[in-house]
Amino acid sequence: MKMSKRDIGILAALVGFLALFWAAVWIGAWAPDSELIELGGSRVAGALLLTVLMVVLTAIYLIPTALAFYREHPNAVAIAVVNVILGLAFGVGWLAALVWTLVSRNVRKERITEEKRAASAALARPQGRQPITFQE
Repeated sequence: MKMSKRDIGILAALVGFLALFWAAVWIGAWAPDSELIELGGSRVAGALLLTVLMVVLTAIYLIPTALAFYREHPNAVAIAVVNVILGLAFGVGWLAALVWTLVSRNVRKERITEEKRAASAALARPQGRQPITFQE
């Protein structure tokens, strides 16, 4: 799937949106009155745990987008937008993006199957000879 400059711009904006979201969480966690990242009295251990948690949650959160691009979905960028923007609304957008990704046909699988079919037809054809035809 070839991506246009517009698609790349949209994806860059989505990555920026996620980065700002996590930056807000991170900054809020370091607020002087915040107990979010204290783990056993150590703020460093809590910060490390929060960082690992943010990475894991982001990976899970972007599963529909990753699947859409892996399956070469024709609407992969739209799925990414639904996933990132609407996914924060109680998971409804995340679930919609996942269903949209999985319900549609698998373009990547169809392309690979077609390539295999063409390769097998090329191997079955005799090399250097005309195809056999039947005449009456």
